[in-house]
Amino acid sequence: MRGGIKRNFGLVLTFGDRIIDVIIANSTSNAQKVAELVKDNYNSVQFYNQNDNAGIQFMQDIAIGANFTNYKYIVYQNGEEKLDINDLILKDTFIESRQEENLISKTHPNDLELEQER
Repeated sequence: MRGGIKRNFGLVLTFGDRIIDVIIANSTSNAQKVAELVKDNYNSVQFYNQNDNAGIQFMQDIAIGANFTNYKYIVYQNGEEKLDINDLILKDTFIESRQEENLISKTHPNDLELEQER
């Protein structure tokens, strides 16, 4: 990371020529605000959520609210309940190997119905 620029919605990180917007929601109650912010502004997102029901629902609420059809998230393993990305980093986990795409319809059976209704 060469530097960061504070924006009103998060932080912009620069990695060489790449610019990455980082949005820290800080609460699952901010899902709708995040969805409104990213809708129509991004075509690719990566979620780093906490591994619990609220964290998974948070991701799904943003994905549905922003009409995302493609996004990435981190897969947690058995025994990693309630952990988040910081915990994985502290355990020296190779996070890139944990990336999956499109959580909707893979986690909860009802999510497939949500995707089909859109």
